Amino acid sequence: MKIVLLSFFLVAISCQSDKNSTPFFDKFPGKWIRTNEEAGKSTYEHWEKAADQEFTGMAFTLEKNDTIFKEDLRIYKEENTWNLEVTAPKEQPAIFKVTEQNADGFTAESPQNKYPKKVEYSLKNGQLTAKISGGGPEIVFDFEKIKD
Repeated sequence: MKIVLLSFFLVAISCQSDKNSTPFFDKFPGKWIRTNEEAGKSTYEHWEKAADQEFTGMAFTLEKNDTIFKEDLRIYKEENTWNLEVTAPKEQPAIFKVTEQNADGFTAESPQNKYPKKVEYSLKNGQLTAKISGGGPEIVFDFEKIKD
């Protein structure tokens, strides 16, 4: 399954602290723009808190006002495990289990996925960074929040 973005977000985790807390995920909601995109393209991620233990999002890339890439994203907790679900058009969802989480980020993995096998998110100094790796090239996505 070809997943180019964040993709973001692909996860399932057993929290080692309070299993009901979402310290990092609560920082996701909002609109983000990629700051290290190729010239002529613009990549965005939009996140919303859908429920107590569910966040929904969308990632897309524009080139000359045409959408050239799109993924639906979802972070949710199921049976004490956080998951990142990434769905590209005409493909089955890729589910990543969160294997590490702290107040500054998380790591989600899906060893059976062709690419990527690992997704990492971190937030430092107002900059959201997503990194995908495993089964292909490592790609880093740097985002800043768009002020409303």
